[in-house]
Amino acid sequence: MEGRCNVNVYRNSKDLIVNNRGKMFLETCDNCNLIVLNGRTAGDEGQYTYISGRGCSVCDLCALAFDLLHIVKDFRVIPEVFSDHMPINLIIKLDPLDKQDKLLPLLPKLPWTELDRINFKNKLEKSVNLIKEVPNNVQGAVDMFVDMIVQCSSLGKRVRSIGVRSSTNFKQKWHDNDCKQARNKTFKLLNLFRKTGLKLVRSTYSECNSQYKQLCASKKKEFYLSLKNKFKEVNDTKNLWSLIKHFKSSNFVSSAVISCEDWVRHFNNLLNPCLSVDPIQFAPPLIEGGVRVAGVNIRCLLYADDIVVMADHPSILQSMINRMSAYCDQWNLNLNLEKSKIIVFKNGGRQAKNERWSFKGIKIENVRIYKYLGMYMTPKLSFSHHFREKLSVAKFALNVSYGRLLKSYDVPFSTKHEVFRAVARAIICYGAQIWGFQRYDSVERLYTFFVKKIFFLPKNTPHYIIYLETGAEPMFLFTLKMFLKNIKSVLSLPDQRLPKLLVKEIVKKKIYWYDACSSLFAKFNFDFDKYITGKDGVDSLNGLFEKINQEFKDECLKKAFHSTFHSLYKELKLSLDKHYISDDNNFYLMSNIFKARGQLLKLNYNITRTEAQHYCSMCNLGAVENVYHFIAVCPIMREFRVRCFGKVELSMAELIDQLNGKDWLLLNKFIRSAGNYRKMLIQQFNY
Repeated sequence: MEGRCNVNVYRNSKDLIVNNRGKMFLETCDNCNLIVLNGRTAGDEGQYTYISGRGCSVCDLCALAFDLLHIVKDFRVIPEVFSDHMPINLIIKLDPLDKQDKLLPLLPKLPWTELDRINFKNKLEKSVNLIKEVPNNVQGAVDMFVDMIVQCSSLGKRVRSIGVRSSTNFKQKWHDNDCKQARNKTFKLLNLFRKTGLKLVRSTYSECNSQYKQLCASKKKEFYLSLKNKFKEVNDTKNLWSLIKHFKSSNFVSSAVISCEDWVRHFNNLLNPCLSVDPIQFAPPLIEGGVRVAGVNIRCLLYADDIVVMADHPSILQSMINRMSAYCDQWNLNLNLEKSKIIVFKNGGRQAKNERWSFKGIKIENVRIYKYLGMYMTPKLSFSHHFREKLSVAKFALNVSYGRLLKSYDVPFSTKHEVFRAVARAIICYGAQIWGFQRYDSVERLYTFFVKKIFFLPKNTPHYIIYLETGAEPMFLFTLKMFLKNIKSVLSLPDQRLPKLLVKEIVKKKIYWYDACSSLFAKFNFDFDKYITGKDGVDSLNGLFEKINQEFKDECLKKAFHSTFHSLYKELKLSLDKHYISDDNNFYLMSNIFKARGQLLKLNYNITRTEAQHYCSMCNLGAVENVYHFIAVCPIMREFRVRCFGKVELSMAELIDQLNGKDWLLLNKFIRSAGNYRKMLIQQFNY
C-alpha cells in the first residue's frame, strides 16, 4: 500500500487511551472497508484534535475508503485557537483540467500597511518617469501599465522609512495589536504543547486561549458601542453610509477577462446621443392666476427643475397651462407630460365636467395621489398613503440589514437601537415637520416591528407589552419635537417668505395644526401661544414631553390591566432593579425572558389556538399549558426545575419572583433546556 499512495500502514497517535467505543468504531471501519487517515501521513504525527483545560484526545477523525487512498496527497491537523477542536485538512490529487478551461487564479492575500503604500507610490512614479515609448495599440498599452503596477505592488524587501510606522489593516475592525499579540502567544503555547505534550503547557495554553477570547469579546463590544456614539453624531449622508458599511458584506466578485478591443466594440455599438447643447438663456415664465394667501397671490412654486402652478378655478388653471405652452414654444422647451399631473384638493365627490385640462391638445392626467418632494399628497390631505409607503420602505431597510446587523449576537442592543433611529426612523419620519403634531399608528408600528425582529417575538405580541418592557418613548414625541422646532424656525424667516405667511395665516385663523397643538398644550397646562411668540426653544418644553410620555405609559398599563389573555403580566414589576434588556446580556437571555414575562413562549396556550387546544399535551393534569404551568408545575419538566431552581414545583409567588429578576441566568437556563426538551418530545411523539 505504501508503494502506491502516501498513506502508511501503521498509524501513529498521541492519544493512548483505548476503550470500547473506540474498538466499536474501528470494527465499523473494518466492516465498511474504511481506513482512518489520522497519523498515517507525513503531515500528521498523530496530533491531538481536541485540546482544552479538561484534557486532550484524537476525537476528530477522517476515514476514507481503500479504493480512494491513491488520491490522498497529504493529511494534517491544523493548529487553531478559535475552538478546542483543531480543524483537519485533507489534500487530494485530482486529474488536471483541460487546458481549454480557463479559471481565474485566486488573488494572493497580503498584509498591506501604510509603509507599503508609500513604497508603492514611489516605485510607480519612478517607473512612469522611465517610460520612453507607449505601444500604439490599446491592448499593448494596457498590458504594459498592468505589468508595471504588478511589479511595483510586489512587497519584496520592506525598507523602513524614517518617521513612518508600519501598521497592518486587520480584517476585523475591532481586532487590534493587543488581540494580535495575545493570539500569537496562544499559538506559541499550542505549538509547544503539540511538540512536548506536557500537561503544564496544556493548562497554560488553555488559560491563555480563554483570556484571548475574552479580550476579543471585550474589544468587539467596545467597537460596536463606539459605533453607537458615532451614529448619534451623524450629520450628513457620507458619515451615515460609512458607518453602515461596517454591517454590510463587500465580497469581491471576479469576472472573466475582457480585452480593450471588446470594450471599444461594445461601446461603439451603443447609441451615444450628443450631450452638449448651445448655451441658452432662460427667463422666468410669465404665469397669471394663482391663489391668494394672506393677501399675497401665489402663482407657482419652483424647486430645482420642478414647477408647480396653482389656481382656485379650472378655467384659470387652463389659462395658466396655455401660457406655459407659449413659454415653452418661445424657448424651444419640452414638457414631460408623463410626470406632469393635476390633483384637485377638495373634501370629496366626483370629478366635475369642467375639471379637465390639456397641454397643446394632449390631455393631462388628473390623479388622486401624487408624490412631490418625497411626500404623497391626496385631495383630502390625508397622510395614510404616505405612511403606508414609508413604512414599507423602512421595513425593507430593516430586513436588508437583518442578517448582518439585527440578527448578529455580537452587536449590542444599544447599537442596534441607534442604527434603527438613524436609518429606519429617519425614513418613516420623513416630512414630520409638516404632520408631526399628530400621532399615527403607522409610525408607532415601525418600532414594534423592530423589537419583534431582534428579540424573535411572535407577530401577535401586544404593542403595550413591547413599550412597557423596553421603556421606549412613543415615536410621537420625536415627531412632535421636529414639528415644534420647525415652527420656531419658520417664524424666524423674513416676512415675505411663503412658509412664514402660511404659518401666520394658520395661527390667525386658529385652524389645522394650531387647533391641535393648542388643545394638546392646554391638556397638560401649557400655553401654545406663549411658545410660538416667545424666544425659548423646544428644550423649554421638557415638562410637556414628560407628561405626554407618562400618559402614553398609563394607556399601556391600562391595556395590560384589562387584558384577559395576558393576565399574568399585570402582576409583574415594570421598574426592575436590574433590567434584563442590557448590553451585558446576550440576546438568547433577553429574548427568552421577554417571552416568559409577556406569556409569549411557544406553548399550547396561544391566542391563535382554540380553547380545546390550550391544554398541556405532555402531562396528565388536564391543565392549560401557559407560562405558569410550563415553568412552575408541569411534572414533565420536574428534572429541569430541580436543576435550576432547586424545587420540584414553584408557587405563583415564587414564579413571579423569578419573572421579576431573582436570577435571570437560572430562568433563562430553564427556559432553554426545558424548551428544547419539549420540542424534542413533540417532534418524536407528535404531542
